[in-house]
Amino acid sequence: MFEWLLGRLPTLEDVRQFPVMRGLTQLKSRIASLPKGSSVFWEDQRILDPNSVNPGEGLRLTIPPPAVVGDVKGFAKVHHVEIIVTDRKDTVTGGK
Repeated sequence: MFEWLLGRLPTLEDVRQFPVMRGLTQLKSRIASLPKGSSVFWEDQRILDPNSVNPGEGLRLTIPPPAVVGDVKGFAKVHHVEIIVTDRKDTVTGGK
């Protein structure tokens, strides 16, 4: 999602500028507010912090357990929103 919005791979600074959703209630509320026919890409990836003194330090964006993903996908389907889950565990983004 960040790549599409930014036109490039995101840095940790980029990600921190977006609003944080905590918990299923906030996520479902945001999904329900999307226009019908929207697609949401849910990725599992690590974003490096280019300002870190520790190599490889960053933020891990992870996909929750399958039961949670299924719950969210079912909710989204009712609201005519497609959830596309991609597993990019080995993907590391960051740097400028």
